Amino acid sequence: MKDTRTTIAALISCLTSACGGPDSGESVLQLSAYATDLLVIRQGDAWEPIALDADSRAAVPITGPYELVRVCGATRWTRAVLAGPRDDVGELVLDCAARPAEIQLTVTAVGATSARVYIANRAALLQNGQPQASFALRAGTYDLVAVTDGPRKLIVRRALALTGPTTISIDVAAEGDPLIERALQTPNGEVGSATFLSAGGTGASLPRESTRVWLPQASALNADDRLFAGMYLEAQSQRQRRVIEIDPSTMAPITIDLPDPLVTAEFATSGVASARWSAPGDWPWATVTASNVDVGGEPEVMWHVDAHRPSRPDDDPNEVHFPDVASIPGWRTEWNVTNFIVNWVLQLEERGEGYETTQLTGWARDR
Repeated sequence: MKDTRTTIAALISCLTSACGGPDSGESVLQLSAYATDLLVIRQGDAWEPIALDADSRAAVPITGPYELVRVCGATRWTRAVLAGPRDDVGELVLDCAARPAEIQLTVTAVGATSARVYIANRAALLQNGQPQASFALRAGTYDLVAVTDGPRKLIVRRALALTGPTTISIDVAAEGDPLIERALQTPNGEVGSATFLSAGGTGASLPRESTRVWLPQASALNADDRLFAGMYLEAQSQRQRRVIEIDPSTMAPITIDLPDPLVTAEFATSGVASARWSAPGDWPWATVTASNVDVGGEPEVMWHVDAHRPSRPDDDPNEVHFPDVASIPGWRTEWNVTNFIVNWVLQLEERGEGYETTQLTGWARDR
């Protein structure tokens, strides 16, 4: 391979997805794209820029399969995102930086050895020596979740309308519900995990020890609260992972089986970069990450492609091609991944509701 270094660090997130079928009609893709350097979409032959409003959001009409490219030129980090006109997608977040916080939330906890507090996508650990935490948030309505130890309890403050600086005090002795031990059966006794997802959309990790997890009782849950258990096995540049929803109405052991591993995975940077694989079963989603790294292993340029398989009728269901970006107005060559020290990650996934997922992941380094 050529010894060609990328000179300017960049970040690219690229999405390829099937958007409805021949009978689906037009849908609308809601986007949040704060502080992006480039945002374009192609639904036919030509790339078109996406115009954002004053709040860096857009509503894009979708009529069929499309490719969408987002560039964050000033950072070296990307996140997995997926475009698709499904009812459960909601807003597709493509932000390149955190939006400015509008309020400060302070949380204190008494009566527990420790408490991990969750709100939105943030978490903080409160302990005897540090019983207070602060969160910088956008104004809005949130569920706040606390998982405590000594005693083990779940505390949920629901639908908090935060419009200005707020302080919340949690009294573990006076509120919350006890967590109950439940057995978790995994293929070879691997350590699993459990997660609570509140009706308001706040997720929280629940206690675990070896093959045991601690869960709230059904009586402590709202109708739209959900519980999940998961585990993974990692060996020889591969990972198998599954997360399932838990029935809170029974105390029977939770059983998790893993999918069969990848058979092969091949990657190419010549021409339009691509990934091809062989794996048991059908996998509707494929995520491919390719990054050039420096001698210290830090990413210099990163591409992230999240694709529905197949996106078009003539697509190979076991292959993903990166979009051909040469014709994008304003494209810079320093945003391209070159063929000098490329880290590859391929993730095949079947997605359910909430946190439910089955994944196969493989990775390689190409010099």
